[in-house]
Amino acid sequence: MTAETPSAPNARRGLRSVALLAVVVALASFALHTANLIYRARADGCESALLLCRNAKGAWGSSVGDYKDYLAVALDIVYAGGVTNFWKVPYYRRTPGYPLLMVLTYDATGMFTPVHWVGPIAAAGAGAAVVGLGFALGGRRSAILAGILFCLWLSAYRYSADMRTDAPHAFAAVMAVAASLAWKRTERGGFAGLAAALWMATQALRPTLFGIAAILPVLLFKRGVDRRYLIASGALLASTLVMPAFVIGSNAIRYGTPVASEIATRNLACYAVPRMMAQLGHAPFDEMRDRCLKRFRAIPREDRARMQTAWAIGAFRLHPWPALRSFAGELSVQMFAGIELSPYAKYQPSWLRAGAGFMAVYWICVLAGLFVTARRERGTAIFAALFVLLVMLPATSSHYVGNRLRLPVDILCIPFAAVFVETAARNAIRWRRRQVAKGAVAR
Repeated sequence: MTAETPSAPNARRGLRSVALLAVVVALASFALHTANLIYRARADGCESALLLCRNAKGAWGSSVGDYKDYLAVALDIVYAGGVTNFWKVPYYRRTPGYPLLMVLTYDATGMFTPVHWVGPIAAAGAGAAVVGLGFALGGRRSAILAGILFCLWLSAYRYSADMRTDAPHAFAAVMAVAASLAWKRTERGGFAGLAAALWMATQALRPTLFGIAAILPVLLFKRGVDRRYLIASGALLASTLVMPAFVIGSNAIRYGTPVASEIATRNLACYAVPRMMAQLGHAPFDEMRDRCLKRFRAIPREDRARMQTAWAIGAFRLHPWPALRSFAGELSVQMFAGIELSPYAKYQPSWLRAGAGFMAVYWICVLAGLFVTARRERGTAIFAALFVLLVMLPATSSHYVGNRLRLPVDILCIPFAAVFVETAARNAIRWRRRQVAKGAVAR
């Protein structure tokens, strides 16, 4: 047996205390998201235990456009023979993760709506992941601050109760990042396997992070590693290509169009272009968007994505600088959109929101936290910055979405903001103590 260093018992106690904190934050997150979910269920006339909403209405029922798309895919899976035959179903508009969860829920309860429970369950895992990231990047105090901020992040509650993928996708993404960093730091194979499963789950929910393999090596890179680490990291990267290959290949075989989702090209043609044209004063955005959607809906699916892309690129080439201003403006709008529990008065007090001013302060703290982290672990800071770009640049093709597509970025950046706040507070305390000590010496 090797001699145990004096710091080892303290390190173990520190890890145990952080593990306990992660459990507490996970349970608190689950309880808070559950309370929000049940309150909204009852407000919308749904049964509050299994959430069997036979006549669901309101923001989380059939009035949400995305829900209709996911329901259509879920019904396709049911008609194809269930989850074991999910590969027979087309995924031209939506990826298979959420529809599969809906089908499993349907098999268990006879209704699709209990899939809402995915939100609180995933929130618990994300809460623990945020605590773990905070500890890894800045220590115990940063972990505490990160856990508190996660529990107070209002827009997470807004989207976790909806029957769509925004919140589960964001929660799964931050868990995948935490597992990947844990693999890098500990080299325990279980973390590599967990990270692979979480990245595939994230991509199954939404195609937003289909390109994660391009930036994940920045997070995983470290010097002087052995062959085992390289092989496991290579397998982890390969796993992130499985879901994109499946969806893109399925669309290529079925429709002759190798795209991740028609949503991306639709947004480019029928949201980004009308937005730019409206800003140039041609016509109201809603009118041009509706005309565009109607026009492309009449085109066969095998030609639709290609024609939407060609139409959009042609419009941007005619107006390059207005296009650049339009995308930059949309990015600014989305980044500084405030957070709130719900846009519907019956779900929250009017004061329960934070506006653009809060987001400006938050992004300043995040940026400073990235610089602090870069001094200790440059790869993690660079990965986080690239993650923001990977999520937000495609999001600028949308319009009228507020902070919705930004949620993975919001949550992943919480530990970095916590690191800066904890570092600044610690330095301020030290400075104050030095000033007091100098004053005592002078007297």
